[in-house]
Amino acid sequence: MGVLLVVTGCSTLQEDADEQAARLADGALLEGLEREMQTVGATTAAQRGEAAEAWLSTPDPAITDGHGASTWVVREQEGASVTVAVYQYYESGSFFPPDQGEAVWGLTCRTYEVTREVTARSVTCPDGTPATP
Repeated sequence: MGVLLVVTGCSTLQEDADEQAARLADGALLEGLEREMQTVGATTAAQRGEAAEAWLSTPDPAITDGHGASTWVVREQEGASVTVAVYQYYESGSFFPPDQGEAVWGLTCRTYEVTREVTARSVTCPDGTPATP
């Protein structure tokens, strides 16, 4: 008689949700911001930061519609740096407890540098950032 050993990961539902938010922040949101920055006529760091903040202040339906329940909120802007809290609603795909039927909001924060190139850096969320949008 054989023995079947099943090894499962130790990630929690919240960790999985946060990972989905990170994928959105580093994928579609970063790409959308890059496209936007190519079209603006801003030349100084401050102008580019203000243009990025303006675009990020209104979540783009082209991005949110493709990623289920997701949104983001600008938390800080200084010069060419814009810090954003990115939220992704995540439902467990588990058929078994403890996560069966559960859902949570994932959260990650990124600082987007909009200098000559647009880059994203993972940062600790600023004080006062809500856990849900």
